[in-house]
Order: sequence, then structure tokens, then C-alpha cells
Amino acid sequence: MIKERNISLQPLDQAPDSAEAELNKLPRDTNPVLYMGGTLHGEKENWLASELIQSRGRRIIAPLADRITKNIPWRNEVHTDNGVKSASGPGALLEAPKKQTKAIVAAVQKARAKEVIAHVESQPEKVTLIAQSADAQPAMIAAHEKPEFFGKLILVFPSGVDKKEEVFAYSKRAAKHPRGEKAPKTLVDPENNFEDPKPSSLRELGKLARRRFEGSGGWRALMSTISGYQGGLLHEMRQKEDAPAVAMVLGVNDLVAPPEQVLKSLKSADDVDFLLIVNSTHGIKGRKDLMDEILELADVMEAQSQAREAAKARGEEFNPGSLADRLIFLDEGPYSVPEEEQERFRALADQVPEAS
Repeated sequence: MIKERNISLQPLDQAPDSAEAELNKLPRDTNPVLYMGGTLHGEKENWLASELIQSRGRRIIAPLADRITKNIPWRNEVHTDNGVKSASGPGALLEAPKKQTKAIVAAVQKARAKEVIAHVESQPEKVTLIAQSADAQPAMIAAHEKPEFFGKLILVFPSGVDKKEEVFAYSKRAAKHPRGEKAPKTLVDPENNFEDPKPSSLRELGKLARRRFEGSGGWRALMSTISGYQGGLLHEMRQKEDAPAVAMVLGVNDLVAPPEQVLKSLKSADDVDFLLIVNSTHGIKGRKDLMDEILELADVMEAQSQAREAAKARGEEFNPGSLADRLIFLDEGPYSVPEEEQERFRALADQVPEAS
């Protein structure tokens, strides 16, 4: 469990009332949680996850309704230092790897971001937004547009953070793990699964897949995630005065957002507060114990926010430590990462540029 770890953000020789001591108390995140599950997660699936979150003593916000994308074109905004231009889906794939490309925002994802903003703007307090996979893209767009609405942004196995390679290289990466092996399959113990069990018949399985696919936005939503890139928006958002805390959950065997690629794509070590790296393929996949770790990550973020405010009240500058020190690994259990892998990720984190 994350709470069992001694996550230190300040030098160990500070006074007991320092930010580091306050951080290790790990207070509970009390903001209401909005959950967005990504591809193949419509309103029903997001309710199942939200009900689990509520059963853990957290307040929740009702999930968004299913996406309706049939009238939204597959067009993209390509953001560069010279402004914003429009591009088709194939055109965006060609723009994605260019150095001057800061962000690629699909019309479908922008529309969903507007729905997110409208959904939370009436909340009397800031929201903790947990967004998985493809839904990380509208989450980042919404937080960039209205950062004051969000207290914490947790991007779980996120699409759109990593800078895309040339399209054929990206296709090859999607087919195989970066180190050349095929990713292992994830088997979920029924006792540890908060999602609906898969139907036994192929016909019913097809119905379930079709409903999920349509509920999460269908082909337009799926295809818009391929070229989407919001790394530049994330970086800009974090420079704002009222920017939310940001954490990511990455899977060692994730083909969609490998930790290596995400770390190489970060523009600054300040773009993210914490990276929880787990031994997993892509997706929570209904695993209760993994969701519990994500909720504890929200507590770690709350502790950091309180430590930052405490340092400010003392007239001190808060030092979050290096990004390598802010990588979180679980010491034991099914999601633990071997020590040699941890060191490799820390070395990659040390290469991320420091804030200017």
C-alpha cells in the first residue's frame, strides 16, 4: 500500500514540523471524485467504478452521460508556437511527431472536455478527476481551460501525454512492448473485480462490446485518441496560478502509454507531482485493489498540497524534490516493480528537464 511507504519531499534533516513530516501523515482527500474510464467505458461502466469509490468512503459525482459523437467531424486543432491550424485525422498523424507541435486537440475530445466543465462547474468545491486511457485527453483539455475547477487530476494509463512518433513507428510500438516482448495478459480474480462479468456466449459478449463501444463514443472517439497529444496543454496548465495537482499511473507493460515514452515526453519535471508505476498492462480492468492504490495516491497528493501550503505560511519555499524522488513504486504485491526496473525509470526521470 502507498500509505506504508515513506514518501519524502523534503530533506530528512528538517524539523519535525516541516513539510516532510506533515506529508507523511497522509491526510485523506475529501474532494468529490469524478471518474472517467476511457475507451469502452460508457456511463454504466463509470457508475460501477464510481460506486466502488463511494464504498471506500469517498464522495463522488455522478458520471457523465454516454458520448454522442455522430455529428462531430474528425477534425483536429494543431497547436504550435505560431498559432492554431486545422487538420484532418490523417493530417494530424503527420503533424504529431513534429518538434513544433505543442498539442493536437480533436473536435471529439474538445466537445467532451466542454461536457466535463459543464458537469463540474456547479460544484461548490474543487473536484478530484480520475481519468483513464482515452479520457485523459478531455480531462487535460478541461483542466487547461478551467484549472480552478479541479483540485487533483489523476491520469491513469493516459493516452495523449506522450509525444507520438512517426506513424509507422507508433503502429509498431502499439503491437509490441518497447523492449520487444509481447505484453502478458491480465487475468482478474472475480473476487477482485468491480466490473460486470463477461457473458459466456459470444452473442452476448458481442452485444456488450457494441454497447460499450457506442456508449464511449464509437469510432470517432477511438480514432481521435490516436493522434491526440495534450502534453503541451498539460505543461501550460501547470504554469497557471490555480493549477491542480497532477499525478499519473503508468503500467510497466502498457503498450498504449509506456512509462519510458511518457517520461521522455514530459516538457518539465514540474508537469506532474507524482508518477505511480505499477507492474501492469493497460487499464484498471475492474481490479479493486488497483483502484484502492489510486485512491491512496489522491491522499498522497493531498498531503503534498497541505505541505506546500504549510511551507508558504512559514514563508518558506516548498521543494518537492527531484522527479526521480517522486516516482512511487509498491514494495510488494502483484503490482510491485523489480528493483532494477525502478532504477531504470529513475534514470529516465533524471533526464526530464527541470523547471525553468
